[in-house]
Amino acid sequence: RSGMYTVTAPMTDVRDWYRREMSRHGWQHTELPRDRTLAMSEAARARSLVFTRGNNATMVLAFEHAEGSTSMMSLLAQ
Repeated sequence: RSGMYTVTAPMTDVRDWYRREMSRHGWQHTELPRDRTLAMSEAARARSLVFTRGNNATMVLAFEHAEGSTSMMSLLAQ
């Protein structure tokens, strides 16, 4: 499953909301590994959140826009 949303909020607020709400629903925030090469820049890493719950994982990508809104795309792997 996936979805794309846009809200009027800065990216830091959106990231904090995801961390709080996903944890409240039983998801564990997981840091992306730094000990192996990922095709991901530090800027992309800063926009990414990964959560796991059981055998499921979801990645949330956040993109901040100049006009004060943030778009998020979520990808769920089961």
